[in-house]
Amino acid sequence: MQSAHQTELDFFKRGHSFADAVESVRLARAAGLNHLNADLMYGIPQQTMAMWQETVERTLQLAPDHVSMYCLKVEERTTLALWVRRGKTPLPDDEPGGGHVAVGDERLAAEGLSRYEVSNWARQGRRATQSSVLAQ
Repeated sequence: MQSAHQTELDFFKRGHSFADAVESVRLARAAGLNHLNADLMYGIPQQTMAMWQETVERTLQLAPDHVSMYCLKVEERTTLALWVRRGKTPLPDDEPGGGHVAVGDERLAAEGLSRYEVSNWARQGRRATQSSVLAQ
């Protein structure tokens, strides 16, 4: 999923929209899948705190059992690394605005998801573990 904003999804050249993610969740729930995870990305160039908050809020409306929040990181030999070197996009901050994780953590906690690893939040009994991943 990564973002609720098309401009951010377009930045990554993702082939989906947030509406597609919402429809995927609907289909998964209709098919009987009970354990859904949403991966979110912060630190995207041009992402404002308001955009991040909206992404978190719209994600919570989908009632995920697990949420992962990752800071954009520039990896060598990627298109993003090339764009940064050429000045096409700025280098992402490790913690832009000094509070993306804190904002996400506060909202997720208010909805019953607790942080159990650096980038992971889950409802009671819904933590992702090596054994749960292997069992699927």
